[in-house]
Amino acid sequence: MTNFKTKNLIDITGMFGGCQSLTSIDLSSINSSKVKRMNNLFWGCKSLQFLNLSNFDTSEVTTMYSMFYDCQSLTSLDISNFRTEKLKMMSNMFRDCKSLISLDLSMFNTKNVDDMELAFCGCENLEYLDLSNFDTRKVVSMRSMFMDDKDLLNLNLSIFTVGPNLKDTSEMFKNCETLKLIDLSNFDLSLVKDKGLYNMFENCNAKVISKN
Repeated sequence: MTNFKTKNLIDITGMFGGCQSLTSIDLSSINSSKVKRMNNLFWGCKSLQFLNLSNFDTSEVTTMYSMFYDCQSLTSLDISNFRTEKLKMMSNMFRDCKSLISLDLSMFNTKNVDDMELAFCGCENLEYLDLSNFDTRKVVSMRSMFMDDKDLLNLNLSIFTVGPNLKDTSEMFKNCETLKLIDLSNFDLSLVKDKGLYNMFENCNAKVISKN
């Protein structure tokens, strides 16, 4: 895509959506400095095994929902260069990335994110996930955020907090069968109404450390 002129693009929603046979995408030459919406960008790229986003500029992006949804064949994903200061929506972002083994989100800035529901749902092979840098004070929904992450052994949520707008944590850890410990010591569940707590730990036998 070296001759593809992209410097004035604002919305690249669904650009590769549904490209089920694509195995490799190199976007290292793309100019995405003005892009605000990247929703469903690689949604349904079931055969994708290689994705180069090394020069991707995400500094203006506000929505990334379902960006990598159903990228079933990706085993690794390097988005360490992503700047997410303006990001507001990341629901379904990595949903059903069934082969993903590792994911480094240490540089992610989530201070403005209000929707994280189903963000990591169905990441069946992910064993370790460090979200210790995630600022969740503006989040409204965490519904099914880690649901069906069946091989997850270690989950770092050490600074996760309940903000004034959080309404839904239902099924958040549902079917996290191998998880041993969930540290929610900064998470005041009493602030979430009963309906929003529905089946939060269903089929999850982990020891839960919480404020209350």
